[in-house]
Amino acid sequence: MSRILMAWELGGNLGHVVTLLAVARELRARGHGIVFALRDLTHAGLIARDKFAFFPAPVPVPVQGRRPHAYPSYAALLAGAMFPSAKAALVGALAWRSILRATRPHLLIADHAPMALLAARGLKLRTATLGVPFSIPVAGAALPVFLKGHADAPAEEERLLKRLNAALNALRAPRLEVVSDLYRTDATMVRTLPELDCFGPRPPASYVPPEAADASEAAPDWPGEKSQKALVYLQAGAWVRPVLETLARRGVSTIAYIGGLDKQRSKPVVRPGLHVSNVPFKASVLVRQADIVVCHGGHGMVTAAVLAGKPLVVLPSHLEQALTAQRVEKLGIGFVASGKADPARLTKCWQGVEPG
Repeated sequence: MSRILMAWELGGNLGHVVTLLAVARELRARGHGIVFALRDLTHAGLIARDKFAFFPAPVPVPVQGRRPHAYPSYAALLAGAMFPSAKAALVGALAWRSILRATRPHLLIADHAPMALLAARGLKLRTATLGVPFSIPVAGAALPVFLKGHADAPAEEERLLKRLNAALNALRAPRLEVVSDLYRTDATMVRTLPELDCFGPRPPASYVPPEAADASEAAPDWPGEKSQKALVYLQAGAWVRPVLETLARRGVSTIAYIGGLDKQRSKPVVRPGLHVSNVPFKASVLVRQADIVVCHGGHGMVTAAVLAGKPLVVLPSHLEQALTAQRVEKLGIGFVASGKADPARLTKCWQGVEPG
């Protein structure tokens, strides 16, 4: 039996937790011991329910005044959100090494966990990266640049490299030749279709099947007797009302998960043609039943829709989702509504994907 530490640090909480939990269940069924270390414990109850042990992961103090997804490059993101200084990088790595000493794993599986990967350098510990393309830059390559014409990107990456190597020197661990070598692990497992990889192409062996990982077993019946069905997966925000109003006007049977919507409400809102809940559904089932999927562009939902052959309306709310949305448009499998949240923009997208 091997001991495996599953680490998560950056990105939205639920998608990472659900993915790691699905993998952990399979590994435990094969006789391995599993421990989690999570930066955000909001959904740790899912892990506790399955009787896995978990630790809070170290949380470095990010650069103030910067929205998490407003960085012009991957180097700037890592520097601002994870490694604001050489001291922060060192302290974070030391904290992770304390977790490693306590758990004594044979394998570290890192899902968007660059600090954990930094801490693992130089140790007799196998490492693997697991996650969506955005969480795993291509090892050995320059880090991605998000803002077109961003001339400071090479300098940002050089400053970050010096910062990380200063921490590695203090740890007496091997230095990095380039920052992306942080992601050079014993195994790389990118959960996507190659066509949806925003940082591709990569070697074919880097990809693993993007199988659905459900956060819930709830699969409600479709409300009403309408011919069209829309599955909506959104966070509470400006797009929710225009989406639901547009679907209601078009007489579409709608099941909607709205994350963060009135967290005190435990029962779903059910009206003619509409079922709304703040509790996730068994998306792997509902996606196959739906005619159209409306989402922010989370990679798990997009890949599930693509594999089921369902058209998409994508409403990206941050950088990672916007990159996935670009691939959706390029492949011609959906439409992207950007800018102001209003029914006119949404209706235009809807007309492009509406069946029949």
